[in-house]
Parts: sequence; C-alpha cells; structure tokens
Amino acid sequence: LYNIQEYDATNALPVNAANGTITNTINISTAAAFTPNIKIRFLWEGNTHYYWMIDDFTIIEGPKNDLELREPRVEFNTTYTYNPFYGQIPYDLFTPLQISGVNANVGCNTLTNVRLEGEFIHVADPQCIPGLRSIFNTSSPFLTLANFQTDNAVGSIPNFVPTILGEFQVNLLADSDSLGENPGNETYSQRFAIGDTLLAREDNGYGGGIRTGSYIRNGQTSSQLAGDKLGLLYVIESRTGNGGLSKTPTSIKFAVSDDPNNIGVGISPKIWEYDEDSLLGQTGSVAAAFGAEVASSFIPYTFNVIDTLITIPLDNGSAVINGLDSGQYVVGWEVTNTHGGNNFEVYEDASSGQFQPLVACFINLAHQPG
Repeated sequence: LYNIQEYDATNALPVNAANGTITNTINISTAAAFTPNIKIRFLWEGNTHYYWMIDDFTIIEGPKNDLELREPRVEFNTTYTYNPFYGQIPYDLFTPLQISGVNANVGCNTLTNVRLEGEFIHVADPQCIPGLRSIFNTSSPFLTLANFQTDNAVGSIPNFVPTILGEFQVNLLADSDSLGENPGNETYSQRFAIGDTLLAREDNGYGGGIRTGSYIRNGQTSSQLAGDKLGLLYVIESRTGNGGLSKTPTSIKFAVSDDPNNIGVGISPKIWEYDEDSLLGQTGSVAAAFGAEVASSFIPYTFNVIDTLITIPLDNGSAVINGLDSGQYVVGWEVTNTHGGNNFEVYEDASSGQFQPLVACFINLAHQPG
C-alpha cells in the first residue's frame, strides 16, 4: 500500500517560461515523514514540442522544530464576514483591532506552549517625532501541536484600541517553547496610520493599473463604456461601538495611473450602500448586496492632464446631507464618458491587497448585464 501524493514541481511557473535562477523548494513531509523508503517521480504532461530539464536535485531532511505562521491577519470590524484592512483610518472610526493567524507545526517534533503573539508599536506621531515604543501586547491561548497540525489562533481579548494618533506597526510571531530551525517563516509585520479624517485602503505601494475594462465576463473580452462602475468595500463603525454614527463624506481621492488613455475620460465619484447578508444568503448575489447610491458628484470630472493623485468632492446625495450611518459601503466611481473609447485607470496596490484575501473590488459592467 503506497501513500501517493502529488506536488506542483513548477511552483505555478507560467507556460513557456523558464525558472533558471530561482530554486524551487517543495515540502514533501506530508508524504515522506517517518517513512524509511520513498520514491519520487517527475511527471511532465499536457505539453508538446518543448523540452524540460531538472538540475541539482537534492533531498534534504526537514527540521525537527519548525513553527510557521500562515495567513496572518490584522482585522478591523470582525463582526462582518467581509472586512477590509486600512492603511489609514480616522481615530473616531478605529474599532478594536484583532490579530489572527494559523500556527502550523511543519517540523517532526511535537511543540508545546504554542501561541500567536502580537505587539503594537507606536512608530511616530503626526509631527514626525520618533515615538518608537511598545504600547500593547496580546497573545492567543497556549496549546500543544503535534507534527503537521495547525491551529487557527486569535489574539485574546481585549483587542487593540489606540489612545493616540500617529503611525503604528504590529508585529506577529508564532512562538513555542522550542527554538525554530527555519527562522523567518514565523513572523509578519504590518503598518497603519491613525489620523483625523482620511480613511484609505492603500498603503502607498502602487503597482500596475486596474480599470473596469480589465475584466472578462462570460468569456467575452471586455471594454470600458459609459455606465461601468468600480469600487472598494469600506466599513464605517463608531470607535465606541455605541451606534448612532453619522460621518459626512466630503471627497474621494484617486491614484490615477500614467496611462495617456486617461485623457478625456469622465468619471463621477460614487458611494453605494452594501449589505453582505444579502450576498451570504443561499439565494444571494453580489447585485442583491448593493443598495442605494448615497453620495456622488453633481458634475463629472474630466481628465485633461496626466494627474497622479486627484481629490474629487462629493456634493450630491443623501450621505452628503445626513452623513453615513454605521454599516458597509462601496466607494468608487462610475464612468460617464470614454472620449471615444479611452479608459480610466487607477494604480493597483498589491502590497496591501496581499493581506486582504477576503476582500475584493466590485465591478459592474453596465454593457454586459448579469
């Protein structure tokens, strides 16, 4: 009786690409650990008229003590299933911040007193005066993990609530009584800033571009037309959690890419209500989760020059008059004019997106309903 397991030897390398400089390491412990004899076979399938090579193949004994931190999370608004992390957040909207992650014992020894630790450091205040000091610590309960076991660890109550403004860093550590033999895979760090008015998903890690026309629906190549919409999820909650919140949105800031096709395109900034319960229901859909448009601009903005950061005021809609109540919202834009087929494109922020696996942007291609 053989324990046969398959592993991706390409490490998701694209078709027609080469991996001549990067070493690909594959952990085969789930099949080979504590086994006196193993056989390894490389299988090449699904391709023709190409060659493939494997060089410097080595089997290395795994570590005896190795605790790995997976899926590190620093979460606002944990009462919601879909809750984004913010690179910047106003003090009044800062709800208790919870840490979580997966402690994974990838060594062969049983580990004792395993826990997830979190330390919050005040990096600097708004006047940029260094304030590097630890201000809050938390950890998950102690437990024992046998080899290859995992634990969904959550920091203990109370969660972190700041009493000062400024820039902060949270350091996460998967820890145990044993000294790990593979240092570097048990830690994670993330920064955020607390101010007065700005609520932002990004952390200034700009990369490639994104627009409504970047997407394909039902196998059809997409384009960008008037009426298309794109937005990101935000949650508005009171710092005290007492409800009765009313915050008035005044503008939306966009990091516009340097694509010359932005010239001549018109957009209108928008905020829509959102209700995840409608999406999570058995018959729910993304469309059902969207409610009324609560804020917008009277006059669309037309791009005449290559702008980088633009701020467009909100001067229309019920939220501008009455403010935003506690809840979920989608903040973005609607294309009003493509200037003969041009595209409105903003920068992507892959550095912040990588630690928000449960939160995506929302697209409505008005010219391809459904």
